[in-house]
Amino acid sequence: MFHATQSGSHEGSFHISINDDTHSENQQLRFTQSLGLIYYPVQEKGILCYSTGYWIWGLMLESLTLRTRSYCGALSKHGCERLLQEVCELPLKELDVGKEDGDQPKGCLRINGKSHPITAGPQREARRKWQDFFDNGLKTYAPADQWRENIRTIEGEGVKPLELDFATLLKNPAIYDGKRIAMSGYYQHGFENSSFSASKDEFWHDGNCVWLGGMSRYAEQKIERYDFGDTPIRVEGTYDFCNGCGGHMGGWRGELVRITSIQPIEAGEEEEIPAPMRYHSS
Repeated sequence: MFHATQSGSHEGSFHISINDDTHSENQQLRFTQSLGLIYYPVQEKGILCYSTGYWIWGLMLESLTLRTRSYCGALSKHGCERLLQEVCELPLKELDVGKEDGDQPKGCLRINGKSHPITAGPQREARRKWQDFFDNGLKTYAPADQWRENIRTIEGEGVKPLELDFATLLKNPAIYDGKRIAMSGYYQHGFENSSFSASKDEFWHDGNCVWLGGMSRYAEQKIERYDFGDTPIRVEGTYDFCNGCGGHMGGWRGELVRITSIQPIEAGEEEEIPAPMRYHSS
């Protein structure tokens, strides 16, 4: 039977997070998976959540198509008991064997107040059993029609960027998601701020700025800190729409990431930067 522990956590609850990195001559990325169950004894039900995602630091393929999926829903007491029993039957100690022959740390499993480090790579038998549970076992507890799935195609840094201005991008930003683009504008930075916009008078809360992210790991140009003052710049990078909620706390209209070039614009050329129509959120 489940019951609340003195620490405030709940027996019958667990969480597992796994990160798998790929480092090669043409891609630098991380695939993440997270599964958690929180049981509430008073209500005699739990909340089950699962999600996958990617971090991409560099991509030299022409393009890469990525699929992510997520689920979050309520689970009865009986369902929680069955799920926890299945989880406890999966290998636990075997998840922490990779460090002996060079596998990098992958994540952590916490169940009933105890933590189990994960160092085993995805090729190991223990990880394969867990992956089968993620892919197939969860179907018993998560109805198929309640899953959310997202498929994105992302262009690599070797693709010639499309020349865009802010007015064109912000008019319909979703169609440029994952595209390599080149834009000219002004950069402002500060505490929790990394804004790129058509005008140096724009602010992130005006809705006309995108978040300027970091350099691609494959970029020949290396800039540790962006600081161009009032000088306009031309930036080449990959646009991430982020469902219109990019940057810190989702306050920007997407992000320009995996940047490969930042160049100051010569005096006089800044007048050629078209400003977008004023954006008002609904």
